[in-house]
Amino acid sequence: MKTEKEELAWLAGAWDGEGSISIFPRFERYRYRNGEKEIEKNPFRKLTATLTLVNTEQSFMAEAIRILDKHGIAVWVQERKLNKRNKNHSDCWQLVCRKLEAIKKFLELIFPYLISKKPQADLVLRFVNSRLEQLSKRKNGLGYTEEEQSLEQQIRILNKRGQNESSTTIRQTPKGEDIV
Repeated sequence: MKTEKEELAWLAGAWDGEGSISIFPRFERYRYRNGEKEIEKNPFRKLTATLTLVNTEQSFMAEAIRILDKHGIAVWVQERKLNKRNKNHSDCWQLVCRKLEAIKKFLELIFPYLISKKPQADLVLRFVNSRLEQLSKRKNGLGYTEEEQSLEQQIRILNKRGQNESSTTIRQTPKGEDIV
């Protein structure tokens, strides 16, 4: 039986290796006014904090879900059938969380154990705290502060892949301090 710290460290490691901690811009086509759904002529940009974990191993995902459930963190899970599009890909499960309160709780729990995704977690946690504060005051509810927009841009830079066109071999079997 694992201790709570061991479980949270495992979950942080799972997110470091297989997960995503990000803020995504989305363009919404609908607004709700007086409870009625209206189509917007000019879609507005919405920033969405998102935690995602994807893996092909069902027992891996079941363990992640068990730990999240234990801490009252709501997520939704989707089975993705990928082998229909490409025979080389396996089916996988995708776990997603977009609720601000759940993201805040999750990141606060695993933050001490994160390694590679710690900078993203810091930015998303700052974004989530700012959004929760803005929404609690009903101040700027749909709009975003300059800081929130800056956090989204910073995380986009951190998560960007393929920026480095060349790589350098440090040594065949690097020690931890050689990589950092």
